[in-house]
Formats: sequence, C-alpha cells, structure tokens
Amino acid sequence: VRLFENSHDTKILRRGQADKFVFKAKSIGAIKKIFLRLIERRDEPPSRDERSWKCQDIVIKDLGSGTTFVFPVQDVLILNDQPKLYRCEAKQENPVVAARSLRNINYEVIVVTGI
Repeated sequence: VRLFENSHDTKILRRGQADKFVFKAKSIGAIKKIFLRLIERRDEPPSRDERSWKCQDIVIKDLGSGTTFVFPVQDVLILNDQPKLYRCEAKQENPVVAARSLRNINYEVIVVTGI
C-alpha cells in the first residue's frame, strides 16, 4: 500500500526534516513491525538525489488512544530495492485508555530523515 508518495507538485518527504502525516484507518492494535521501500516516482525519472533516502526514525501514534510506536530505522534505502523490515523498539501507551475498539481512528506518522 502506498501511503505517501512524492510527486513533482507535492514534496512529502524532505531531507533533514521531520515530516508528519495523518491518515484514518481501522485500529490494528499493536504495530510490531513495518516495511519500508523507496520506489520510483510515477511522474518523472528520479534525480540523482532521489536514488537513495536516509531514514532516521519512524514514529506512529494512535491519536485515539495516545499509544506511540517507535521504529529506529537508521538506514539508507536504495531506489527499487526490496522492502526492508524494521521492528518496534519502544511502545508508549496512554495509561488512561483501558480498552481498544474497532472504530476508525487517526494515525500520525512522523518520518525523520537524514541529510
């Protein structure tokens, strides 16, 4: 599933910055692992700078419950390589939230990129 994609008009991921995204989804419970892959843009060939991408961390926060999942990536992704697996290293739960439901919730994703 392509959640975030850079295009000529929309620069979603910018080098050296923390980029935030919010999307709605059904609650999926604890997120134990994620896969990351750098793929070619659909609208134009990649520039020299777009052939690799250094990612420091991925932080996913359930905005409904306040639970945060931290994935320290510390890796360089190469264009069109196979997806890489990263495991959750830290989970912080909101102690006030006692039960999960299957209602639609908002997730905030923070991607911290390297230079």
